[in-house]
Parts: sequence; C-alpha cells; structure tokens
Amino acid sequence: MDIVAKLKQLYEDRSLALNAREVILEKDEPTEADKATDAELKAKVDAATERIQALEELQKEKARTISAVVVSETVEASEIEVSEPNFIKDPKKGFSGVREYLSAVQKHGELNGRTPADERLAYLLPKYSGAVGSDEQMLSSDAYGGFLVPTGLAPGVLSIAPEDDILGPLVQRVPLDVPRVEFNARVDKNHTSSVAGGITFTRTPETTAGTSSRMQFEQIVLDAKELVGLTYAANRVLTYSPSSFVAMLQAGFSQALTGKLTDERINGSGTGQFQGVLASPALISQAEESTQTNATIIYENVINMRARCWGYNRAVWLGNHDILPQLMTMNFTSSAIAPIWQPSLREDHPDMLLGRPIIFTEFCQTLGTVGDLILANMSQYLEGTLQPLDSAESIHVRFENRETAFRFTIMNDARGAWTAALTPAKSSTTLSPFVALATRS
Repeated sequence: MDIVAKLKQLYEDRSLALNAREVILEKDEPTEADKATDAELKAKVDAATERIQALEELQKEKARTISAVVVSETVEASEIEVSEPNFIKDPKKGFSGVREYLSAVQKHGELNGRTPADERLAYLLPKYSGAVGSDEQMLSSDAYGGFLVPTGLAPGVLSIAPEDDILGPLVQRVPLDVPRVEFNARVDKNHTSSVAGGITFTRTPETTAGTSSRMQFEQIVLDAKELVGLTYAANRVLTYSPSSFVAMLQAGFSQALTGKLTDERINGSGTGQFQGVLASPALISQAEESTQTNATIIYENVINMRARCWGYNRAVWLGNHDILPQLMTMNFTSSAIAPIWQPSLREDHPDMLLGRPIIFTEFCQTLGTVGDLILANMSQYLEGTLQPLDSAESIHVRFENRETAFRFTIMNDARGAWTAALTPAKSSTTLSPFVALATRS
C-alpha cells in the first residue's frame, strides 16, 4: 500500500475511533465497560496520530528529494547552449493570427495537456511543461487536496422498474373468508346434446311423454396458500442509512410480489401455487403448420388461435418480447398484402393483433416453445385472496446478532374456471378461453 493510501486509511480509522469515543463520553453515567472501551479507543487514536505524523514527515522528505533531483537536472540542462528559432523574436511567435494560434491550442488540448504538437506553442509554455501534475493542489491526490473535498450521495436508489401488474386487473376476483372455498359449477362443456349441463327439450306427439333429462355438476376449488418473503437487515444499516431502508424493502417486496403473481398466472403448476393458464385442463394447444419453419410465428398460427378462442371480445394476447419481430413482419397475402399487426397510435395504449390488445411480458416463454404466444380471456380465471399482503418485523429472531427480520406474507389461490374445453353443438373443433401456440421444432 503506498503512503497516500495508508494515510487515508489511518485518517478513516482515527475518525471512526473519535466518533465512538464521542458517543461514550456523551453518556451521563458511563459504565465501567464504557470506560475500558474508551481507554482502548484513546490508545488507537494516539497510535494513529503518531503513525500519521511519521508518514507525513516521510512524504515531505520524499518531496524534498524529488525537488532536488529536478533542480539538479534543470541546472545541467541550462549549461547546454541551444540556438533559439527565429520566431522567438517575433511578437506573434510565428503565428499569422488569432485563428492559427487557437487552432494550435485546440490540438494541444486534444493531447490532454502534454507536449504541444506545434513547436511555436511549446515555446509559450516552457515554465509549465515540467511542473504540471507535480506541484499543485489537486483532487486526484488525497494528500494534496482530495481529503478536503467531500463526496456526495444522490437521494434514492437506482433500480430497473419491473413490469406493471398486467393480468391482475383482468382476472375474476373471488372473495375468500376461509382458506378453502368450493364453487359448484355446472358441467356444460359439451354442447352436442345440451347447452345447459344436460338439460334438454324434446318435441313429442300428443299424449306422448317427454324425454327426461338432468343437470350435472362439478366443483372448482380454491385453496389459499401462503406466499412468504423474508429478509434480515443489520441494525446499523437501519440506523445510519441516509435513505429509509425499511421503505426500500417494502417497495422491493411489493414489486417482487407483482412479478411472482404474473409468473404463476401464466406458468403456475397448480401444485402448491396458482394453476396458470398453461396448466389449465381447458388449454387448447394450437398445432404448428405442416410447412412451418422452426421457431417462427406465421399468419395461419394467429388465425387458427383466434378461431379456437371462446369470448374473443374480452381476450388479450400475451407474448414474449422475442416474438415481436415475427409479428411486426407478418402479412396476410391474397389479392393484396394486409398487415395484421397494428402498432399503438396513442400513448399508454397497447399494440393490437387482430383487433385485440397484445401485452408483452418476460414471463411468457421464449420464441418457438409453448407459451411464447397466448390468447387468454382472463375473465374466466378465478383468483381469491384470503389475506392481502401483510408485513411484520421482529428484533428478536436474530437479537444476539443485532439484526431485524422483515417478513411479508399473502394468502391466495387462483385457477381457471373451466375444467375442459368446450365442444360446440355443430362442430368438433373445441373452444376455450385459453389458447397457446404449440412448440415449433
């Protein structure tokens, strides 16, 4: 470690020790332990002061030695006779005018103040050329001025803002009063014989009995599970941080929760977490075209997904950012070329795909895999919250470590309201509120 760095470290150590002594001496009735600690701190301060004085004296001796060498070299150089160029006697020093002089100065600046490229300018700066960087007060050297200039700390903490809650406003909210809630639902996903869960009408001749029918039911279950965020913070950080560390933790966990819920609404397995759209038993996986290239999205994919979506007027497209180039260059070719992608023309409004909004999220799968493009009617997605996000803190969990524990919890569950895709009355092609493009490989 060089002398300057060692001095800086000693100054910092002495300052910390002095601050600690100040805390002890400000007490009205310091304990015996406080007095013993103060004695140790005083010894550290005295030792640091003695060491600083020694290093500063050493630094002065080195500076005197360097100055003597410079003077010696200057004297030796002065004994050499050198004829001066003719332009030295010129009052303008060989420059035709201000423009030429300023041009030379500009080139000198481009060389960061080193030896000028123009010989005429060099003769105007002889007394500065050897001293620059060695005899002035400056910020780049702590010992010669850097210690005197304080550093600043900008308010707040820089961070990358996460995505907004893109799906939360679209789901069907269900109030939960107890952890497990069962919803009775009619089994009506096959309309080939009945559109009302098995109930039918029949036309019969006079005096002929009608055909009996009955309704069938099933249950959809929401079972609230606890989602926990936990962190620890040293008490010193909480006390001395210029920013509110607790407020930063609360904001960070709130943002982390938004990302977690968005991920589970799309990708959740349904075991110990949300049943996401991609795990719904009603999900339709739209197959790729027979002539389609791997890892692409073509017009036929989008049209076929649109044809399989139930409640398209309330659906939204979800996609990974990877697929954007595929969509923006997609065209429908018949007698004319018509784009099906429509970029947003208004601020804060999403782009459109086949007339419905498309929302890009990092939680959709990458291009070429199931889930890179999803068409979802989220009004058919049930989400219930038993306990909203709650925060608590404790100094007792790691009391001996002088740390505070922060815990954030929420209890909720979510899944699709459909247990199977719908078979229409006059078609074998099923419909669903959740449609995803199958793997293209």
